Amino acid sequence: MDATAISHWRTPGWRVIAVAFGIGLLMSAIGTAHALIFRPQPPPVSWPLWVIPIVSLVFVPIEEYVFRGVVLRWTWRVVGFVPALLVSSFAFGVAHGLGPWLWVRCIQGLILGVLYYRTRSLWPCIVAHYVCNAALVTVAFLVGF
Repeated sequence: MDATAISHWRTPGWRVIAVAFGIGLLMSAIGTAHALIFRPQPPPVSWPLWVIPIVSLVFVPIEEYVFRGVVLRWTWRVVGFVPALLVSSFAFGVAHGLGPWLWVRCIQGLILGVLYYRTRSLWPCIVAHYVCNAALVTVAFLVGF
């Protein structure tokens, strides 16, 4: 059976979820380092802080389904994994906006794509993405980016 034909909604074990949590923290560390070194203008957020985790619970699974579940899997079938990983990572970065944050988002897309490749499940990607977003928002709030 083709590796891309496996259901991407299968539930991984707790160890995989724990690793995904750590990967999410690593991705947020990359974003935090970028913010501390280059001081790019953060996107304006006019929502109350409590809304962000709720919005993330809706949009993170949708983003993971689109970029890993559709774009990565479809291009993987057509051109192979590495080109598909590059295409989906760049699409992920561009979808999050052009500018100084593009390369950080592309790297995060690469990490999430490799996580998907290793686990063949969207759940670890969703956990890592959500943890990354939550940690970045928390750091931005505490540091005052």
